[in-house]
Amino acid sequence: MRSKDISARGCGLLLLTLASACSRNEGTSTAKVEDCVVVSHEYHGCYSESSSKVVLRPVGDTFASETLVAPCSLIEAAREAAVASRERGRDVLDDLGVDPNGLDEAAARIAAAFFEHSGHAERNGMPELTALVEQSATPREIHGRLVREITVGPTYMASRTMEITLPGEPPITLTNESLSPFYLPWRVVAGDEQWTTTDVRLTRALAPLIWTDRSFDEVVSQWREHVWRDISIWAGLDDHAEAVLSSRLYTAMRGFAAAAPEWNVKDATCGLFALRSGETLFLDLRASRARTVDAVRWYVPIVEKQLASDWIDLLATVERAERAVEARTWLAEWKSAGGERSIELQLNGATPIDESDPATFVQPAWELAGFEGEPEFELLLRREGQWAATVFLAGRDARGLITAANPQAGPHWLDTLDVHFHPTKRELVFVDSNGAHHLVR
Repeated sequence: MRSKDISARGCGLLLLTLASACSRNEGTSTAKVEDCVVVSHEYHGCYSESSSKVVLRPVGDTFASETLVAPCSLIEAAREAAVASRERGRDVLDDLGVDPNGLDEAAARIAAAFFEHSGHAERNGMPELTALVEQSATPREIHGRLVREITVGPTYMASRTMEITLPGEPPITLTNESLSPFYLPWRVVAGDEQWTTTDVRLTRALAPLIWTDRSFDEVVSQWREHVWRDISIWAGLDDHAEAVLSSRLYTAMRGFAAAAPEWNVKDATCGLFALRSGETLFLDLRASRARTVDAVRWYVPIVEKQLASDWIDLLATVERAERAVEARTWLAEWKSAGGERSIELQLNGATPIDESDPATFVQPAWELAGFEGEPEFELLLRREGQWAATVFLAGRDARGLITAANPQAGPHWLDTLDVHFHPTKRELVFVDSNGAHHLVR
């Protein structure tokens, strides 16, 4: 039967077909599968998996399983919505009660999601933050992201498939393979016809078969409240605002004029970071000229609304770190061994060690290597932008400690190491004053 026949004969045919199926099997549980409603669902995520299949058999004027009962009129309405969905090209936002032409105020809600609990809000105020976010969060951009969220959903590493089969003549199979919160789009197969639709009203008609614990209107209401707070949907729309606000902080730090010709700020952001107490300004720096230490990853704590260190601290610390690196020919050999290589200083305030718990994760390795005192510098070695090793040094001592390394099969011995020190896995490499390396496992 062609799609135009389905539409033309419409409700009468559907009602007759379903009524016949119900009457043939009234009071029985032995209906053929083609006379049943079948709802299958599979989900595969990083941390969980689930699979279910519910078969609703015709019983009187309903279709029923042990866990779900649907009147025949619901199945009839779902078939009607499926058939009608082929011809309707509607705005999905409008169908969910979001005025697609009334998104001018949405930027303020998005700005609040990013900055409501941020120090930026205290320093600048929400009206200014909204104005900055509006430069990226235009109504057109917001509309596009909302539509993608509705019709595609998140794109993280997970998969989901829902398939619903509706009995009748012809039988209709509806399949969704997205992570859309409304199971869009649907692929509709009706007899020898098939099409894809993003008609929200089809999901509304199918809702009692999808959500057994809440109504479709409740699903929509919860989504409309949640969507503005879900910063994963709006990722990147705060980048311009964050760059402007963070630049205000680092350009006002003492010594910026002296440091600016030497260091370029590749990235800057301010907020709460894991394993750090309180608000912190993060700066990713790149040297503007060739030098021994050519990158710095700098976390500047904000204590009582004041930055705890400044550019004068940075310049002095980098100078000390470069002297320590230059005292070790084995580091210079690694950097000149070929390929794009860099040495990145880790800096927390004015302290050139960023490990959050060095007493547990560094000092035992330091002592196991036979070194005295404590490490003074933490450096990351990078090759073509990828982490290659973590190295700890102390002053002008020509020795060094390598607590972790990633083998990259390079031309230098350091590129072939595969070690990762942990209190329960005591493996490390230390380099002696002659530049010879010693593997300890």
